[in-house]
Amino acid sequence: MKKYVCTLFLLFIVGCGTYYSGYSHYSPYTGFSSHFKKTTGTSNLTYGYEDPPALNTSDSFAKIEFEEEAKDYLDGVVNDLKEVEDNVDNAAKKINAIVNATNLGFEFFSLSRVGSVFTFTSNSNFGFMGYPKFPDFDYFHLPPTKPYKPLYLDNEFAINSYNANVKRYNREVVDFTATIKAYIEDAEHYIKNCKNDYEEIRQKGLNLLSYLESLGMDAEVDL
Repeated sequence: MKKYVCTLFLLFIVGCGTYYSGYSHYSPYTGFSSHFKKTTGTSNLTYGYEDPPALNTSDSFAKIEFEEEAKDYLDGVVNDLKEVEDNVDNAAKKINAIVNATNLGFEFFSLSRVGSVFTFTSNSNFGFMGYPKFPDFDYFHLPPTKPYKPLYLDNEFAINSYNANVKRYNREVVDFTATIKAYIEDAEHYIKNCKNDYEEIRQKGLNLLSYLESLGMDAEVDL
């Protein structure tokens, strides 16, 4: 499997968390953003990967059926390994998209959407739903908006309003930054799990190849 290294220099976290001392009258962000981590454990497969077929040695007519099952399984392994790799690449692109958007600053925050991985393979051991995809970065509000300075500083109401909105903006920056950090950590965890799944799938394919060799059967599959 290709090695995907997501080395992230999260300098933007520092920049986004910097407190702003400007003036404000309004911010559309509510300050309740959060990313609930969806990736857990060491695998993205809830029930593991399907085991390879085995020959029923007590049935003299089972060999032909087994050969077909073994071929389909190995074809599925090849397709599934490619699908896992594509999902790793997709998750890495989503990390890059959120990092790039944040590095522009919240004033110019524009997140480019990364499409999901679509597979149209004829054989797969994943089943109908395929391999779990890493989700897009979901947020329901605009990023925090920098406060605006009032035109006149001799207006006590404007000053008090500004002070309140600056405090709110600072809270929103911390909140939104934490959301971004949680999303990136979740994506990195997902990619690590992909690597584990890849090795498990490949090993089961190799085990079947060894089993076929022990039975004197050939299989032209490169894993």
